[in-house]
Amino acid sequence: MKSGYEHDIAIIGIGLDVGSITNLNYYWKAICDKKDCIKEFPDNRKLDTDCFLARMGKDYRNAHYLQGAYLESIDEFDYKFFNISFNEAKTMDPNQRLMLQVAYRAVENAGYGGGLLDGTKTGVYIGYNPSIQVYASLLKNCKTDKEGSAFAGN
Repeated sequence: MKSGYEHDIAIIGIGLDVGSITNLNYYWKAICDKKDCIKEFPDNRKLDTDCFLARMGKDYRNAHYLQGAYLESIDEFDYKFFNISFNEAKTMDPNQRLMLQVAYRAVENAGYGGGLLDGTKTGVYIGYNPSIQVYASLLKNCKTDKEGSAFAGN
């Protein structure tokens, strides 16, 4: 059976964030152990959400939070590592920050971290369909002056 491709493609590294799991070995262990990664919405994130809802004029005291596979440490993005300004990182789409971190973990997983690819002709290609309309409406509700840098990408 011909695939139509003239060149082979090799997956040499994997990075992931699945709930509290950020490591491929832990991911496979969670699957083998049939671990349930669903949990309550983290209290520290409720504070941020409550603040956001209050700024929108909503009654946050009656907010109902669903259980889910919520990511840990979403507030620990190292913008300096990715050569991004603090102001740009603060307003860029959180999905883009996560994508950068996970893509770099995939490079590390492949054994090419620590600058081994510096100066090489290497590319990382990722397909992503952002929910820009949703994120844009959230930013407008925050009335930030940094909206323009939130969608530019890096």
